Amino acid sequence: MDEVGSEAHEPDPARPSGLRRPRAELLADLAADLQAAESGLEFVYRCLDRVVAEAQLHDAVIVIDRPPLGRQAFRAGRRPLDGGWAEEVALGGPVGLHTEPPLDAGRRLDAATDLVAVALRLDNLRYDSLHDPLTKLYNRRSFDDQLVQAVSRARRYDDPFTLVTIDLDLFKIVNDSYGHAGGDDVLRAIGAAMRHAIRQSDVAARTGGDEFALILPGGDAGVVAPLIERLRDGVRALDRDLPVDFSVGVASCPGDADTVETLTALADTRLYEDKARRRAERAERG
Repeated sequence: MDEVGSEAHEPDPARPSGLRRPRAELLADLAADLQAAESGLEFVYRCLDRVVAEAQLHDAVIVIDRPPLGRQAFRAGRRPLDGGWAEEVALGGPVGLHTEPPLDAGRRLDAATDLVAVALRLDNLRYDSLHDPLTKLYNRRSFDDQLVQAVSRARRYDDPFTLVTIDLDLFKIVNDSYGHAGGDDVLRAIGAAMRHAIRQSDVAARTGGDEFALILPGGDAGVVAPLIERLRDGVRALDRDLPVDFSVGVASCPGDADTVETLTALADTRLYEDKARRRAERAERG
């Protein structure tokens, strides 16, 4: 990363006291930063830090308010917005770039706000492309990619993990009784329960209509049962009148299988076996 402070513009003594002016080329540099940034959020702070260094400022806050992003504010140096000038600007200041001391750039840096909005929108689009809109879990395409990577790590670096496939039981009854809107409410709640039950390193996805899957790194078989029980408790807490539960299939990599195809097939086979067992138990109970 280049040293942005090395290009700082010296204040013009002929200008009013306290006003600073960045280089005219700064906006072009920011546009190049946006193209190279790995994430929109990285660009936002890079943008603010460049402006602060270029114009020798004490502080900077940028405020945006555009659909679907809503109102958001960011401060140079990733500093919190609570207290004093920064909080006042973040909560009630107009959209745009706010600096301390004031920045004398005419309208030259107005487009910086546009670049920030574009960067954050790209982050949103990237998130949407990877996640299921209903449950906020990873979608099938994203999960498949991560499963391929997990299998590759397990084979190359002896980094084991467990694959868990999950299929809801009697979900058709929920849809028939409460309609698809009620079914969607159940799926959202299950997504929330799953996000709450898993560890930070785990991967959770909705892979089909009422199908879910987990990648649990570490290969510790003792982790799987407690996690599944936490998830089952969360599902049971949704509504006692709803017959919502789930069947599971569990397979470890590389212990049980070391390819995506064989691992997935084994987990699915065990899932169907569990589903058949649970169906037989329900039939016995009448």
